[in-house]
Order: sequence, then structure tokens, then C-alpha cells
Amino acid sequence: MTTWTEPVRRARPFSQLELATVSAIIVGGAALRIFRLTFQSLWFDELFSVVFSRSGLSVSAIVEKYAGDVHSIGYPLALHLWLRLFGDNDLAARSLSAVWGVLGIAALWLAARRLGGPRLGIVAALLLSVNAYHIAYSQEARSYALVFVFAVFSYLALLVFVDAPGWRRAAVFGATVAVAFHIHYYALVMFFGQIVAATVVLVLTKNGWRDLRYLVVAGAVVVLGMLPWIGPFLRVAGFDRYWPAVPEPWFAVDYFHTYFGENLFLSLSFGGLLLALPFLLRPGQNKAEDGEERPLRMTATVLALSVVASLAAAYGRSVLAVPMLIPRFTFVLLPAVILLIAVALSRIRPPLARTAVVVAVVAVSLTNLALGDYYTRPRKEQWREATVRVLEDPRFQPGADAILAMYAPGFQYYADQYAPGLVVEEATVEALEVVVGGDRPETVVWLLTARGSSPPEAFMDLLRARFERTDSVGFIATRVERWAPGPGAAATE
Repeated sequence: MTTWTEPVRRARPFSQLELATVSAIIVGGAALRIFRLTFQSLWFDELFSVVFSRSGLSVSAIVEKYAGDVHSIGYPLALHLWLRLFGDNDLAARSLSAVWGVLGIAALWLAARRLGGPRLGIVAALLLSVNAYHIAYSQEARSYALVFVFAVFSYLALLVFVDAPGWRRAAVFGATVAVAFHIHYYALVMFFGQIVAATVVLVLTKNGWRDLRYLVVAGAVVVLGMLPWIGPFLRVAGFDRYWPAVPEPWFAVDYFHTYFGENLFLSLSFGGLLLALPFLLRPGQNKAEDGEERPLRMTATVLALSVVASLAAAYGRSVLAVPMLIPRFTFVLLPAVILLIAVALSRIRPPLARTAVVVAVVAVSLTNLALGDYYTRPRKEQWREATVRVLEDPRFQPGADAILAMYAPGFQYYADQYAPGLVVEEATVEALEVVVGGDRPETVVWLLTARGSSPPEAFMDLLRARFERTDSVGFIATRVERWAPGPGAAATE
């Protein structure tokens, strides 16, 4: 048996200095994820999550809705429970992701510590705590912060299994993937890469093909875990078209740049560290300064093979079958990328140089967040601002005026926040005919649109025949139009 790897590090006691350092990192990471959590309006995907997981729905209604959707069921159910505890509002919806984002820092610390010792754990946690991409999705009411945590556990379970293959470790590995699958289907892309990496390493470094039988156990556990949701998944897997564009051959470079806030210094620095990783981990150079063995060569090899195989599979299917690649879908691969960079950073010598590099990347990351106006510039679709614009207009008369909207449930969500009892109806011909045929000739129509959508032409013909547009205000991806009685052509933009 080849012995070029070292065994996965056994857990060792926590020192007071380590716990104090990690606590400070987690508190700092939590502050970055909580600060101005509700500054941005919920955008379309977040509104979909909240509207169809709201506290007033039954679990069966949520399951029925998502069985016909493209998302898995784990996050909607978790969000539903959270909203039942804390209410249907922006803070409650996003705080769930913020909590999982903070837990992601702790999970990555524990995983990295288990694989390479306290130093690797602290470096990995520090990198994640200031990572712009992870911060952004820790402030969205979506599944990504949650699936990140189980992706961390999955990579840890994979590495522990590869170190000492066995039935139990294979089953644990499979179970982590099965849970991640119920949060985001891309867990299966991650699993494909993990299986490829495990196969290569086991064949080359362990007992040849004998240990591969344990991977069958992992696969069986994943399949069994998928069974309760296999119908909806197979429906999605059978799509022959999907909205993402076909990725360019250099997509991985663009994604890598996105992971680090599109900051050129960070992308070049981390890219250089990854390229230098084989040198930093070359045989004979894997002794830590305290003389202990570090199990980093196997860790880096498995993680690198896994990421490359996952991206290659997703790219191949995107080109040959149906597009399935956008940066946020690859969020499940981010733990492996961060771990690889942490491994490289932890191997820099002398210690003073390593400290200088770590301080530099943290400083640049924080500066990029501050100078990039992350916390101060509106960037997301402004559904909240459009709704509030109507409600705060002195001409708006609740109970007399009608609010018709494209994507009415999203605008209704914000109407419920600021004017409970106010109804936002879908902009349909039938809804407009009720307004036109009512006994209030002075009724004004407020038309809300989003994402470049517009009502059916029949709706607009009827609207123009009976009303004039007197006002039109645009926000990010949303628009408010006021139509007052009085036949005439619509006002120009």
C-alpha cells in the first residue's frame, strides 16, 4: 500500500488562546452578516421563498407547492418553522440565513481543525468570516447558507472516509450528501466530484479496488435519502431547457473571481496560492513547525480532484444537454475552495510572512466590503420601495383606489408588512373589469410591475380606454404607475 498520505489528524484539546481567537473570528463574522441585514428589499427569489413558506401555510401546502417547483424541500420547511417562531417579515426571513452563515464559519473551523490542526482551522474560519460571497448569501432568504454547512460536513466525512475506508464512515458520508440534496439539488454535482476524487485516491494509495466497494454504500445511502423526494427531482432532472446561458470555457475563472468579491488582488493572490500548493506540500516539506505531521497532501488532493470533477461534470452537461451552471449553484463547492486556500496559507514560511499574508487578505477583504458600498448601495430588486411608494403617496386612497400588479404575491407580501388588510390583485383583465364596472367612477388604478414584465395586451387596451397614466416611477427592477379616470392615451415615459 502506498504511504504518501498521512492519517487524518485526531482531535486534540482546545487551548484557551485558540478558543479566544476563534470566538473573536465568529463574532466578527456574525457582525458582518447581521449588519444592515434588511437594508435591501427582498428580491424575487427571496419573495418566492417567504411567500410560499409563510407561517400561515400548512406543511402539506408547502410540500405540494415545491413538488411542482425546481427547488428541493429542506430549506422551505426550515424557513416555515423559523417564520412560525419569529413572524413573516424581512428580518425573520433573512436572520435564518445569517444564523446558518455564522454556523458555517464554526463548521469550517471544526472541519479544518480536524483535518490539519488548530492553525488550519483558524485560517479557514478567518477566510470564510470575511468572504464577500458567503456574506452576501448569509443575507439572503435562500438556501445557500444552509447547504454550505452540510457541504462542509460532507467534505469532512469524505476525507475521513478516504483516510480509513469502512462501512460506517461510508454511510456517514452518504448521509451528509443526502441531507444536502434536500436543501439544494447541486449536492449531487458535489457528490459526483467527491466520488471521482475518492476513487482516484483509493485506487492509488490504499488497497487498490477493494475499498471501492464502500463507495457503493455511500451511494446507496444517498439514493435511499433521495427517495422521499425522487419524483420532483426526476422531473427537474428531465428538463431539456433551463434559463442559464451556456457557460464559456473560462467560466471557472469568472466564478473564482466572483467568490472573492470580484477583487483583483484577492483573486490573483488566492489563485497564486492554489497554483503554489503542490510546491508548498511537496514531499519532505509537510512538517509543521512543531514537528508534527500534517495530513494536508491527501486533503488537498481529494479536495482539488473533487472540485475539478464537479465543475467538469456540470460544464459538460451544460454544453451537451441543458445549461446548469451559474456561480451561486456552485456554492456547495465553496467549502473545498476555501479549505484549499487555507491549506496553502497555513504552509507559508516563515511564520512572519504567513501572518503578513493573512493580515493583508483580511484587510483587503474588509476594505472591499467598505469601499465597494456593499452595505450602503441598493443593488437588489426594490419590491419594498415600489410598494411603499404607493402607500406613502398623498393621492393614494385606501379602500377606494385599486392596486393591480404583475407578480402580485410579492407586492402583497410588502403590503401586508406596511398596510395589513390591503389587497394587491393580479393585473388581469378580469380584475380590471371589476374596477371598471364598479360604482366608484373616481377609482384610481395603481399598477405595479417588476422584472421587466407587463400585463397582457388586452389588459392594457382596457386600461388605456378608461384611464390616463398620470405618473410613472421606476426603481431597481420594479415600477409604479398611477392611472386616473379619464379616457386617453397613456403618458409617455
